[in-house]
Amino acid sequence: MVGLFNLVISSFSLGFLFLFFAFTQLNSAIVGLASWYGEAFHGKVTANGEKFDMTSLTAAHKELPFNTVVKVTNLLNNRTAVVRINDRGPFRKDRIIDLSKAAAEKLDFLGIGVAPVKIEILEKLDEKKVITQESKKTFNILDSFKDNSIVSDSKVGRDTNLEKAHFDVAEKILDNSTQKPDFYIQIGSYKTKDYAQRAYKILKKAGLHVLVNAHGPFFTVFIPTYADDVHKNVKLINSTGYKDILVRKTKIPGDNVPID
Repeated sequence: MVGLFNLVISSFSLGFLFLFFAFTQLNSAIVGLASWYGEAFHGKVTANGEKFDMTSLTAAHKELPFNTVVKVTNLLNNRTAVVRINDRGPFRKDRIIDLSKAAAEKLDFLGIGVAPVKIEILEKLDEKKVITQESKKTFNILDSFKDNSIVSDSKVGRDTNLEKAHFDVAEKILDNSTQKPDFYIQIGSYKTKDYAQRAYKILKKAGLHVLVNAHGPFFTVFIPTYADDVHKNVKLINSTGYKDILVRKTKIPGDNVPID
């Protein structure tokens, strides 16, 4: 019975966390890097049991419940695509969503492979559907045993320690503090400080907030950027002649170097 009790608690925990995440993020946005997958996975089974179709507008996400509908905006060009979550991933810490080839094509980043994006949840989830999906086996067990004491104990558990744990975990997932930049636009890494200084002055003159970090033998010139400013800043950078830039989610390594 102890094992069954733990299974019930675990299943309710997952369903609760998914619901909390979905409802809290409704009408809000998550920003990060998106990648895409296509031919190599076409026809293979996704995490929710469907066959992956690279020509459909679908995506993989680490936490959002299956069948959640989200709008994805490419912050480099402001193109949008509405996709449905039917898979799990991406399996890299610096990325938040894996899009189908069709979705990546719609957002126009097939060539570069990775793009900074904003994700907005469009469709509320039905609570019963989510709980059924995430804990189907547990409910089958409950129907078989019909042990009221187990249900009662699990309810008490959810109302105390587990509920607090759910909110603690969800807060970490949803932590998208405006105190920190969403992205770092890397202009270039130079072995000579003079080259870094030249780039710094050109970009500064264009009205950009520019920083330089020293890491080993390299001086990296970059621009910390909020999600809403990516498109504008990229256009400004390009206007100064710098075309081969890299938009990163992770911080630029090294220590800041003051430039005169």
